[in-house]
Amino acid sequence: MLYSIGLFVLDTEKEIVLLASSKEVVSTHSRATQLLAILAEAYPKTVSKNELTQQLWPEDDVTEWALSRQISLLRQLLSTYDANTSYIKTVHTKGFKLEVEPIVFNPVTQSENTNTPTQQNHNQPETIANKKTSSNHLWKIVSVIVCLLASFWGYHYLKPSAPVYGEIIPKKNIILPVDKNWTSSKPDSIRYTQDGILIEPIELDPLFVTTSLAQAEFYQGAVFSINMKINQAFIDNEGELRLYYQSTLEGWPGEWDCWLAEEIIGTLDFEYDCVIDENNDFTKILENEPVNFGIKIHQMEPIGNAIIKSAKISIPANISTDKGWRTTNRVALDYNRGVSYSPKSVADQLSTSIKGPANVPGSKVAFTIYIDDSYKKPDFVLQLFIISKDGRWQDCFISGADIKSNVFTNICDFKNIKDPFVINENEIVEIGIRPYGNIISGKLKVIGITVIE
Repeated sequence: MLYSIGLFVLDTEKEIVLLASSKEVVSTHSRATQLLAILAEAYPKTVSKNELTQQLWPEDDVTEWALSRQISLLRQLLSTYDANTSYIKTVHTKGFKLEVEPIVFNPVTQSENTNTPTQQNHNQPETIANKKTSSNHLWKIVSVIVCLLASFWGYHYLKPSAPVYGEIIPKKNIILPVDKNWTSSKPDSIRYTQDGILIEPIELDPLFVTTSLAQAEFYQGAVFSINMKINQAFIDNEGELRLYYQSTLEGWPGEWDCWLAEEIIGTLDFEYDCVIDENNDFTKILENEPVNFGIKIHQMEPIGNAIIKSAKISIPANISTDKGWRTTNRVALDYNRGVSYSPKSVADQLSTSIKGPANVPGSKVAFTIYIDDSYKKPDFVLQLFIISKDGRWQDCFISGADIKSNVFTNICDFKNIKDPFVINENEIVEIGIRPYGNIISGKLKVIGITVIE
């Protein structure tokens, strides 16, 4: 079934959405397409959350949060191309409905209707009959146009008229203000001063001082920097400090911490940097998903104090895994905390093309990847590659025998392509992964790609 929905065309059979004007492929994200199709078929009725969940995840027990996330992704996708139109309406306590009326393109049905004889009432004036005849001619014209549109669309699907490019997200520094927005596990233990956040432990229990962010970021390889000042009493009481990072939704990506050595604390006034990559199990934070950054303080006696003078998060340049990816052989892909697919052979690769101009410092690229358990075997090999405009390859390989967990990070040195990693005007670089060994069964996901300085 082909639907015209606002500025878009939806094909429910091929599970693809494209722009009606340019025929540019907007999405091959099967679940987002399924969601849009369900709402289109139900128009103008409201579809309950329970019904949507059952249709989208018939074999899985998922929470309402998963549905809310899919609705949010679909709204973002449509608003990227049509920010002035509200396509999906939330019906409070009931569910969701499509706001824009879908128009069905069905060339076969329309052609059959065109050939159906029209019974005319000869008692009516001749002008009415003429109008009906004109109407039949109009339907024939419409039918031909629709058939041509469908044919053009089929050709476009096999050979897109416009390439889709990925996005390089530049390095970013997020300043964590020290005059607001911090909390403590013991509220009376912190207060804001001219020098920063004064922390005065009042009990023997460890003290957690935290600030939260709710930004869609990939924090793998990010640096959590904090500038602190402590007094001698803190050292005399064997005070300990550690930085931590923790997601507050679904326990993902879990907790990470970094202990500050005694020699660092012993300087009384110091700045310390911790890189968030030690356990190689951190993933992208979704939009509006809270994440905590903070410091844990512990002393033998609650005597010493500390001041947080400044804090920031430095996020390295990375390549987006939210859009612009594709697969060979029309293997379906899925966007959810990264981009994933289930290859069937070594010919099925997942990649994105980055178009210049862009200047990304560094030549080493860190891939954070998820694999199914089926791939964690010695004879599995994963190829990570980058291809320059003139066809030069650089790649690195990961053996299943070296993969210890489902989520891991591997650093590839691509300096022979560009050093530094600079993409000039009109230059295209393709980057991606594919299975290379004997085992090809299960899902592969690129959670994030970070360009290391």
